[in-house]
Amino acid sequence: MRNGRRTGRARHFAAMVADRPFVVMVVWLVLAFLLGGSSRADVASLGILRSIAAIVLAYAMATVSLARLRENRMILGVAVAITALPALQLVPLPPAVWHGLPGRGIIADIDREAGLGDIWRPLSMSPAMTWNALWSLLVPWATLLLGIRLDREQRHRLVSVVLVIGLASALLGLMQTLGDPKGALYFYGITSNGMPVGFFANRNHQAVFLVCILLALAIWARRGGFSARAGRGDAGRRGRALYPAIAGAAFILPLIFITGSRSGLVLAVLAIAAMPLMLWRGGGAERRAARSEAGRSRLPGSVWLWALPLALAMLAVMTVQMGRGISLDRLMGQDIAQDMRALILPTVLDMVRAYMPWGTGFGSFEDVYRVHEARELLRPFYMNHAHNDWLELALTGGIPALVLLVAMLAALALRAARVLLSGWRGDRGESLARLGLMVLVILGLASLTDYPLRVPSLACFAVIAVLWLWVGSEGKSLRRGVSR
Repeated sequence: MRNGRRTGRARHFAAMVADRPFVVMVVWLVLAFLLGGSSRADVASLGILRSIAAIVLAYAMATVSLARLRENRMILGVAVAITALPALQLVPLPPAVWHGLPGRGIIADIDREAGLGDIWRPLSMSPAMTWNALWSLLVPWATLLLGIRLDREQRHRLVSVVLVIGLASALLGLMQTLGDPKGALYFYGITSNGMPVGFFANRNHQAVFLVCILLALAIWARRGGFSARAGRGDAGRRGRALYPAIAGAAFILPLIFITGSRSGLVLAVLAIAAMPLMLWRGGGAERRAARSEAGRSRLPGSVWLWALPLALAMLAVMTVQMGRGISLDRLMGQDIAQDMRALILPTVLDMVRAYMPWGTGFGSFEDVYRVHEARELLRPFYMNHAHNDWLELALTGGIPALVLLVAMLAALALRAARVLLSGWRGDRGESLARLGLMVLVILGLASLTDYPLRVPSLACFAVIAVLWLWVGSEGKSLRRGVSR
């Protein structure tokens, strides 16, 4: 029996290795997380990562079929629109037009006093940083086109790949807490020293990634682990996969608490609360199948899998009781009103109003904020972002960015409704789409107090989540287009 299982796993691994696009995607994701854990423009590894991204993008463009492009035309259309926004902000404008843009008066005065005359400038108030924002899109573009090449089965396999990367980041984080706070296990010069940041420079980014890994573990166990093919998991496989999933979650959850990330703590609670919805099988054919499986096994797979969120909830309570909930201590013991995120909020809101409708240019927040920074808010450190990506998007992208954002949210809402309706009807195969939806929700909520999608590795992860959400061909129903 065991030899048969080993043979099946060996064949599964051999099929994965023989699948060239999938192997390229795995290697690319590993490199993205190893080199792309920071969003700072001056990080040397980003130059290497973007160069590799250009090569991967060229490979994907040369090998992707027109049929795949047509199937994913909506996602590609949104990606093109996102790329066009910073590109248009770099087009030089006539002086009369540029000086008439909101908030440019101080620069016009400097031009006049310095005798610079009429200068054609782009809309962006920090062109160098907008160029950096434009080049940063190479990384998610490479992931998107490479992911479009993958079929449904291959996109299901990416869950296992992401889990391995997440567990490796968690293990590295554990080693970081046990080692030298200034040691070589920290990949970046400016980082959260002494904290389990894993492959990232920022503890908040590690925390939000680990929260998503908790959700992925639930779906991984729901599908039956590494050996299950899409749509072919059974109660026995799910039962066996549940134990390593609980073990992995028991390893990851305390690390989220130890990171000291308050947003990570809140998101972890939300993720645990959302797990029953993700694991719910609906009615109809699914419920009859569950009863059939229950008759052949000691307990139904759904009953076993409900143990995962319950075990995580108990582990969270134990972690707090043992005094290891640093993020909870920060949440309860620190006056959030004195946090810089809250202190700069009125200034950021004034900036958004001042630069509407066209914004200041993507990537320009740091330079523009210095113009408006209140004297009483001066600190030994500087604010590189608004720590609310929704507001920063409005500030730097203006009305055009908000219009695109509304269109994207509407498309996501329609897809989410379709996924949830599919679960209500009991259609097969909505679990991976639910995972993609929940990952995007977690990243969106994290963006209220941080900037996770500016990190190249998390931007790649967000693209993977979109591909999971749209796992079927565009225009096809979940009943036909998605397999569990």
